[in-house]
Amino acid sequence: MSDITEPQNPKSFDAEKEAIGTLLDRPASIRAGKIEDLQDDDQFEVFKKGEGNVDFRTVGWIKAAVIFLKIIFATGVLAIPSAYASLGALPGALNVLGWCALNTYTGIILGDFRNRHAGCHSVADMAGVIGGPILREGTGVLFALAYIICAASGIIGSSAALNALSEHAICTMWFAFIITIVVAITASARKFETIGWFTWAGFFSVFIAVFIVVIGVTVVDRPAAAPKTGDFDLGYHIIGHPTFAGGITAALNIFSSSAGTSAMLPVISEMRNPKDYKKSLYLCMGFVTAAYLAFSLVVYAYCGQWIASPSLGSAGPLIKKIAYGIGLIGLIVTPCLYTHVAAKYCFVRILRNSQHLQRSTFVHFATWLGCTLVLSALALILAAAIPIFDYIIALAGSVCFAPLALMLPAALWMYDFAGYRTGTILQKGAFYAHALMFVLGIFMTVGGTYGTVASIVDAYAQGLSIGPRYLTVVQSLDDGSTALIAQVEADTAHSKWYAKVKQRMKIEYHPGESNTNDMTALQKALIPVQSAINDYFERPTQISVFTSLQELRMSGREALIKLNMLAPLKVEYMDFLSRPETALYYAYRLDTCETVGLPQDCDPDLIHAGAVWFDFDGTSLRIWLIEVDEGVMDTYGGSGDVNIHESASPKTSNVIHTQLMNLLDQYTAMEDFPGRHSHNYKPHRSDITIAMISGDPTPDSVDAVRQAISSVFPDKELQFQDSIAPSEIMAVGAARRARHITDNPDDFKVYPQYILMPPDYQYPPHDEL
Repeated sequence: MSDITEPQNPKSFDAEKEAIGTLLDRPASIRAGKIEDLQDDDQFEVFKKGEGNVDFRTVGWIKAAVIFLKIIFATGVLAIPSAYASLGALPGALNVLGWCALNTYTGIILGDFRNRHAGCHSVADMAGVIGGPILREGTGVLFALAYIICAASGIIGSSAALNALSEHAICTMWFAFIITIVVAITASARKFETIGWFTWAGFFSVFIAVFIVVIGVTVVDRPAAAPKTGDFDLGYHIIGHPTFAGGITAALNIFSSSAGTSAMLPVISEMRNPKDYKKSLYLCMGFVTAAYLAFSLVVYAYCGQWIASPSLGSAGPLIKKIAYGIGLIGLIVTPCLYTHVAAKYCFVRILRNSQHLQRSTFVHFATWLGCTLVLSALALILAAAIPIFDYIIALAGSVCFAPLALMLPAALWMYDFAGYRTGTILQKGAFYAHALMFVLGIFMTVGGTYGTVASIVDAYAQGLSIGPRYLTVVQSLDDGSTALIAQVEADTAHSKWYAKVKQRMKIEYHPGESNTNDMTALQKALIPVQSAINDYFERPTQISVFTSLQELRMSGREALIKLNMLAPLKVEYMDFLSRPETALYYAYRLDTCETVGLPQDCDPDLIHAGAVWFDFDGTSLRIWLIEVDEGVMDTYGGSGDVNIHESASPKTSNVIHTQLMNLLDQYTAMEDFPGRHSHNYKPHRSDITIAMISGDPTPDSVDAVRQAISSVFPDKELQFQDSIAPSEIMAVGAARRARHITDNPDDFKVYPQYILMPPDYQYPPHDEL
């Protein structure tokens, strides 16, 4: 059985003697997860004991376990239910169990490799053993980058806590600056043994805060982020049906929540007895797995898809303040610990094999303080400069943690046990299982990056403001006539918030046969808008209704008031756009010309559009006839409504043909029209650039439309193009326009007689939100 208990790569030892230093032959085994008793050889460790040396190896296994817990366990436990919303409760729970178990095993591999090979202080040193200097430096960059980003995330979380507790007494960036100073000071403690005392307080404060929120969500009537009144869909599913991008992103979030095992290596190097690391690892990961599973299932069962962002607000404003007050210490310790981990790697990397590493010299202190101060500053810059920071965190999980927590441990194991590839059946099975784990790491890296990038692109496509100044959420009626816009003052856009908003915006709202009945549609459309802004209830918020139907002014205001929306309330009637033109006009504001099949360089003010609307058994369909002119002209528009209460047929094609011809006769001229700036101007029929349909037509109705347009425009090559639905165009473009209004208030003419607000409310200018 000796071939099972001995590493099978003899070439590694000679290379390590030359690259790292003295290495005593020390037989080891990872069979059954055990390492043979190792001699406490001072030459084997990076930090050595001796007279005049600073003794870094002072951490006991219990304190190491608490440090491990603070590295892994954080308020992110309440973000896992958001992943359940995509995967479902059962697949989500299996993901938690599977990833926690796998991350525990890879932690064992890392610790075993570290204790088997001399001088391995971090994963970068381990990568150097198997891949030389290039792999060592590349892994070191990934390691440092990952934990700088994590530290920046901790600064954001701590700033949010101070904002909630102080009710925004000062600017968020000032809070972030203050937190960074505290982080830089506390992270400058040279030893993990000293940091360990902070982690005790930090871990218990965060655990108690999370526990309070978990209990809180079970006693409130409805989740804090859910609609305040009326029925709502909890969004609880045993098994979900996500898209690939949504599923891989959810799995990546769960994986990343316990993938910080690479940060444990520097702690092991400062343990009094490094071979005790497994006790610490098992205690940490056992507790984390149980807490993640129990807490996330309870929160998902009671909140469903309505997990607030930040997560500690899921049980309401009062419990949020209580949780933040209790968890503030832990929230501050988190970036402190991550900064210390990254700084310790840089410190050892710079001073390794020099007398300054463990001597209290000027170079020693200057290097150490320089590392902590520079990395703290970088974390602050990242926190302030990246507006879509949650997406960057997700990218860090795929680009950094998947290679460090999956690919590297698999490669380390296969390096030490290369002989297993040609050994017994059991040994071959073990070898190829680790090769499969390496492939899994590649998949999580590539797939996770794709999923995150797809989410970023999707967030842009939703038209939600991604700038650092405001968050904007838009909803519209199905006919494109009315947009509901909520602008929330914020410092950072949150990906989970956007994901929830997108999910709520999928419902279509039909205005009904009579405009006087549109109030019901407005109320329904306002529910997801209100739910979205509930996540930021403490922020100044502007709620607006933009409509091209004058009849909706009063009903829009009444709908806002009945839903108890936050002041100020505003309803604006846009008399300068007719209904069929509105969607196209807004589409150009977002530069989606190619999407809707029009020239990309076209000015939206130079659009002429006429549309005829059809209804195929309740399926709304619009046909747009569009002319784009190089000169400045007034827009024109018109529409005719045709209800076809039967399936599409050749008869339907004839009806569409007739209606299109009527539209052309009414809104185009057969000869050049004098006076292009005249209000009665009509473009020449031959100048029609394109015929475009929008909506969600059936295949049969599409064929009928194709036949009709071909008969009306037999000589046009580009006779027909599909487009996205007008309601989607409206939402996308309206968000862009709302941001333009905010940034350029002088460019937007507001007619006072069209503004409705509470009598006792003084409406602030846009630039004073």
